[in-house]
Amino acid sequence: IALTPGDRLMLFTDGVSDVQDANENDFGEKRLIELLRIHRELGAVELQRKVIDSITTFSHGQFLDDVTLVLLAVQ
Repeated sequence: IALTPGDRLMLFTDGVSDVQDANENDFGEKRLIELLRIHRELGAVELQRKVIDSITTFSHGQFLDDVTLVLLAVQ
């Protein structure tokens, strides 16, 4: 794919989208996409931190699987 300035590319393991809250609701891809859409102006480091902070808060820090996340911000 061709990326242009302003594009963001995120690669992640299912541990990111499958993290669960206290009621066993998944964070899910829809919530992840919305989070990325809202914060799309952030750089790679800031956006990665926003995703990690959001899933940590959502799950109260209880990860059931590995959480791997790579973010690329094209300038």
